[in-house]
Amino acid sequence: MSRFTGPIDVRMTRSNEHGRPVWRLLSPLVYHVGFEGSPDVVEVPAGFGTDGVSVPLPFAWLVPVLEHSTFRPACVHDFLWTQHQAGRASGRSRREIDAILLEALLVMRVPRFKAYLMWAAVRLQAIWSGDR
Repeated sequence: MSRFTGPIDVRMTRSNEHGRPVWRLLSPLVYHVGFEGSPDVVEVPAGFGTDGVSVPLPFAWLVPVLEHSTFRPACVHDFLWTQHQAGRASGRSRREIDAILLEALLVMRVPRFKAYLMWAAVRLQAIWSGDR
């Protein structure tokens, strides 16, 4: 089973353009894709900023931004997505990036219904934005 190799250490630094807090990593966050020890490793560098789980306000009760089980997967997803937008995603498609989110949510033992709901939301966003 894939896994995160350490805790997440963050500090709130500012708000983004949507008024949500931005959390900066104080140390790298490492995630092994597919299985522990996998050569496919995502390392989110110290200093990377994330707003955590970007949930529309009416659904914030379902997935709080700083919920322990969802914050690390959201951070990995945000990092991979920003890399994808900048053309530096190591050949990963948006679909693959979203699949890593789902995998990481399940690794963190997010209930299946909630994990698939979050995955479906990011997939719908990708489809609506034309970046499948």
